[in-house]
Amino acid sequence: GCSIDLETGRGTEMWLWLPLPTFGRDRIASAIKKFGNSRFRANGVTSIAEIPMSVDGIRAYQDLWRAGELPTRIDLRYIVPKLCQVEDLAAVGLETGFGDPWLRIGGVKLFVDGAGGDIDGNVEADIKWSQEELDVTVRLANESRLQVMMHVQTETALDMALTALERSQALRPWADHRHRLEHAGDLVLSDKGWWDRI
Repeated sequence: GCSIDLETGRGTEMWLWLPLPTFGRDRIASAIKKFGNSRFRANGVTSIAEIPMSVDGIRAYQDLWRAGELPTRIDLRYIVPKLCQVEDLAAVGLETGFGDPWLRIGGVKLFVDGAGGDIDGNVEADIKWSQEELDVTVRLANESRLQVMMHVQTETALDMALTALERSQALRPWADHRHRLEHAGDLVLSDKGWWDRI
């Protein structure tokens, strides 16, 4: 269940205890088509990086692809560990770029930290991984040629993400990896030599 620390006002993640609704692949496909056309395609958006949250969502994209009804080009980013593990994708040999121009595998999305904070609005490092766990996951993704998109909102998470990337590249360089650090550009960084590492 959900628990709240009364001292800090922080609780556990809602998706760990809240039952999420299921909509079915037909309803999801209908929503993708409707909103994809009215909100994206109608405004000139031609490509979307999507983080599917369910197997039905992935199947809905495939249904639309088969029917030639995708509203935009779709780049799927599998959320780890919520939807799958990097090991699952690596075990079947899937790599970034597999697919066609309309529907392809973009890689994996990792939340190194979340939108953590206390009841006074002070941002805290809500770290989701240990450095060792992150290193192993990023290394495996890198070795498997799966682009990593890492969510970082704090300097702690940025340091962990950069460390994991540096270590994975030192073990098995991938010159054109294009791994991404999401939201790092929003950070006001202290003088720790960050720009030399990015």
